[in-house]
Amino acid sequence: MIDHFINNPITFGVLALSYLVGSIPFGYLLTRLSGKGDIRDVGSGNIGATNVLRTGNKLMALLTLYLMGQRVFSCSFRPSLSNSRLGSRCCDAGAHVSHMA
Repeated sequence: MIDHFINNPITFGVLALSYLVGSIPFGYLLTRLSGKGDIRDVGSGNIGATNVLRTGNKLMALLTLYLMGQRVFSCSFRPSLSNSRLGSRCCDAGAHVSHMA
């Protein structure tokens, strides 16, 4: 199993791409771009959609929720990029690890 991962650059590339996509802080970026300041200073201090809603901007909260959902979709439901079960699991792991970091 490890040999397949090491010898298949597509699986490694998908893992790296999933990690990068999973680490995008959409709530933070959208509130900064909308001029609401630093989202970590509002409410609970998290950068999720619920805290974006606390800024009073419902559209930004909905957009944050949508983009976070698309991140899950693009990393978890696209195993055909690597054409293997291991690649699919690597996509999931990369997105989850980067989201927690």
